[in-house]
Amino acid sequence: MNIHSAIIRSLLAFGLAVTTMASWSNPVHRSIQQLLYGYLENQLKTYTQQLGSGRYEIHISPIDPRLNLQPCANKLTIEPSQRRQNLIGRSTHKIKCLQSPYWSLYVATQVKLYRQVIAASQTLQKGQVITSNDLIQLEQDISKLRGSYFPEPSRLLGKVVTRQIKMGQPITQNHITQAMAIKKGTQVAIHANTSNFSVLAKGVALSDGKPGQLIKVRNIRSKRVIQAVVKDAYTVEATL
Repeated sequence: MNIHSAIIRSLLAFGLAVTTMASWSNPVHRSIQQLLYGYLENQLKTYTQQLGSGRYEIHISPIDPRLNLQPCANKLTIEPSQRRQNLIGRSTHKIKCLQSPYWSLYVATQVKLYRQVIAASQTLQKGQVITSNDLIQLEQDISKLRGSYFPEPSRLLGKVVTRQIKMGQPITQNHITQAMAIKKGTQVAIHANTSNFSVLAKGVALSDGKPGQLIKVRNIRSKRVIQAVVKDAYTVEATL
């Protein structure tokens, strides 16, 4: 292995993107890359500690070797992108020299964060109720996921699939919905509350309903139709 290849391999091991030796022969370019890498790495260490786990990769775009930047008289400053709030994914950072020779530069970065997420063990169809046999755990770059992902399977059990999920595809909040707790025609217990007392009556659900959803219920005795909030599979709550 020649010296050129050895240096490139060493830099890539630290997550730094390299295209030509000309870019890295400039000490100012090198200091910018190292500063930005350290800045992102410190934030990622804190972020992954908060998450509890995670493996990250930092990719920094090379600086045009034709750009002859002069050393800054003071420490360089980093101005994070205002367009992106998330730490992971693609972003652009502004590097500034606030003293002589006064210059600024935009550098593109990409941060990949790998975590164990729950995915489909087989193709899941719309309307299917998820069971433990439908789920597997795999490592995924979460910057590519749209919607909230699930690191644990427990929150997915019993949920209903809203669109087809292919085998091996990570499951996100966009793929699922709460299963119906009450079916139309089910006999339910109506807990009716007032400021002074509570009443318990029997009723029949006039529509399907999820926990927390407002549905119409007919009181079996009075035949009166009221609106009530679904509490569980056999209970609704109304305020009179």
